[in-house]
Amino acid sequence: MTERDHALVAARVLHTLVCGTEAQKEKCRPLVTELRRYDQAKELHRWDKDTDFLVAFIGKHWPGGQLWDCIDDATGPERTERRINEMAEMRRHSRALRERFVTPGKPDSTMLLRLRRLRPHDATTWPTLLDLKMATAFLEPKIKTILAKLHPKPANGEITKPPLRHVFTTRGAGSKRGALPKRYHPRLVLAVINVFIRDLADYPIRDEERKCVREVAMTVKRALTQQLRASDPST
Repeated sequence: MTERDHALVAARVLHTLVCGTEAQKEKCRPLVTELRRYDQAKELHRWDKDTDFLVAFIGKHWPGGQLWDCIDDATGPERTERRINEMAEMRRHSRALRERFVTPGKPDSTMLLRLRRLRPHDATTWPTLLDLKMATAFLEPKIKTILAKLHPKPANGEITKPPLRHVFTTRGAGSKRGALPKRYHPRLVLAVINVFIRDLADYPIRDEERKCVREVAMTVKRALTQQLRASDPST
């Protein structure tokens, strides 16, 4: 799920907490819990009151978004099914952040777009395997296979461990324990993006969403290509 997807869920939950019955509000509590877990992963400010938290969450992840754009005329059973599906997606996204062999349900265009900001000579901007997995929805073994074909050598500085750690949501907001993760040079990231673009047609997502993700991936590809050319002294 993308940041906007989470914001849409938050907007519908907020509407229910403000306008719904007590029974409807109770059914939304698990969704609030999952949204708070996602909030911890992003290191956002924690709010005690659910409605205050949801308002801040929407403003952070969907600036300018309108709450009423998220409210539809779905029937009771349709709302229930949607809530179940949204809960399943958020739980899978949360597991993907914690578990190596679990992927998110679909690519995250927001995380993909962040890859265009990589700088070849600044390893603190390079992504980890987890970052690449969440952006592309590739399993980590697949990403490692793609990278291995390029024969990267840590001695050349293409794989490094700057003093930056992941935030582990299972240990509370802001906790940054564990070993330093490896980070990967933009040349290696570009190879992952190329395979992602090639395989995008096989993803089980809507055509409209696929088109949007492809445009983002192409933007990232062009940006990385330009960065690499600019940093190559032989060009």
